[in-house]
Amino acid sequence: MTQFTKINNNLIIRYLRNDLSEAEKLRVISWLEADQQNVEFLLGLKEAYLVSQWQTIKENSDVDNEWKKIHSKINLEQNSKQVSKRKFILQISRYAAIIVFAFGLGFIGNHYYLTNTNNTTFSTGSGRNSVIILNDGSKVTLNAKSTLAYNNNKSNAREVTLNGEAVFDIKKDNGKPFYVNTSKYKIKVLGTLFNVSTYDNDDYVSTTLKRGKVQIIDTKSNNILSELKEGERFYIDKKTGNYTIKMQADLNDDFGWYNGKLCFNDILLKDLTNKLEREFGYDIEIKNQNVQNYRYKANIEKESIKNIMEYISLVTPDVHYKINDVAKKIQIY
Repeated sequence: MTQFTKINNNLIIRYLRNDLSEAEKLRVISWLEADQQNVEFLLGLKEAYLVSQWQTIKENSDVDNEWKKIHSKINLEQNSKQVSKRKFILQISRYAAIIVFAFGLGFIGNHYYLTNTNNTTFSTGSGRNSVIILNDGSKVTLNAKSTLAYNNNKSNAREVTLNGEAVFDIKKDNGKPFYVNTSKYKIKVLGTLFNVSTYDNDDYVSTTLKRGKVQIIDTKSNNILSELKEGERFYIDKKTGNYTIKMQADLNDDFGWYNGKLCFNDILLKDLTNKLEREFGYDIEIKNQNVQNYRYKANIEKESIKNIMEYISLVTPDVHYKINDVAKKIQIY
């Protein structure tokens, strides 16, 4: 009997419904980590489950009957000795994260659980957000076009490196601080919720604290630049190295994407186009340099890129644009 049958069918059914307790999730994760075949089985089963129009099955139907229906959909017998790998296109390393479910308002994303590997890297594409649960229970939500590298080698610290943007909800662990490395500085975390933005094509790196306490540490000198209080934003100019601290930051600016919105307050057009490129996957070129320093303010939810460009053109009539949806390119002139 293959290893994928060595788990309670009830857990599999409730996993597909996203109805597991934290303890049950850990049981499923341990089972998946035990054998690559288990991962392939569950991912294939989930795909078949979604295709099988689960909504047509009554809520009060019997679990055993549900299990049999799903098995019949993918032609699996409970006494199967081998899972045909041809049935499963998606492959995943047993040493990587485990995909659990999609989430978001208008964004396609994945929920990951991190295993006890020493080094792991997660990345998101345009318009994609992902939630990562680290093995200490901390949660990291990655914004679009972002990469997070996790280093679990250090015994006395927890450490990640971020390129892009993420919201961190870090569990306190006495004697084991959490560090976030950016291109310009390091953040020491003592159990907190905060946003970090460190995209390569932005002129700045920023950290905004919503809850708890963080220290901003200079990467070269290791000196503490600031200890942020709740509601404060640390902002450093990449070119000059000068930094400022905003005492009462607009949290919507930094946490809007985290809540499924696109929020910006007094943002330059050139910075706004960077955000739009990441969220919608379009290449945007500003051909009229006279308009790149125009500033905008808006809270946007579930709008198309065309509607947003219409809004920009409406409030600044001398800004014109052309959209090529096939090539996914926009020219502003």
